[in-house]
Amino acid sequence: MIADFKTNRYDPSTDAVTYTYVQAKAFEELFAHYTSYFGPESASQGLLPEAITDPVQVRQLTAYFSWSAWAGSTLRPDKAYSYTNNWPSEPLVGNTITADAVVWSVLSLIVLLAGIGILFAAFGRWGERMGWRGRQADTISFRRPGDVAVTPTQRTAWSDSPRNTRPGTPSTRSRPHWRSRPESDVTGPGSAHPRG
Repeated sequence: MIADFKTNRYDPSTDAVTYTYVQAKAFEELFAHYTSYFGPESASQGLLPEAITDPVQVRQLTAYFSWSAWAGSTLRPDKAYSYTNNWPSEPLVGNTITADAVVWSVLSLIVLLAGIGILFAAFGRWGERMGWRGRQADTISFRRPGDVAVTPTQRTAWSDSPRNTRPGTPSTRSRPHWRSRPESDVTGPGSAHPRG
């Protein structure tokens, strides 16, 4: 069975792949399956109802799926691995990923991450609008508290806060009234007790 998958029957003179009897029968079964899958059963698969009803299009799609499986399992001419470097790995068809594929995959990932890091570093260092410094130095200025205008609402809120209201002073906010105890009873500065 694995030999059927691994044997390369592509003919460059005709630009065609010759299937064995078993492969041809499997192709026709897949064609029937996808005719139903993309036709009457398409709505139950999360697709639009009757997604593909043209038999020619279904056969072309089946041929594409078959070709991709062939390219992933069939050995290249004079090579011990497939056109996709035995990817995806599949023991059922004798596909084990090659060492070259692993090495180049790791190297490409390292280069990708390094490239992204260099890009962000350069952008942060020399970017005019959104770099590490950006334009904040030009647009943000800090002023002393005394230089900032206070709105009437802020002034009212500040004067009405318990910290700034002396005992016995009426307030615009609704809160318990306070009164000071006689001086002889005062035990410390600012001592006050609610009327009770």
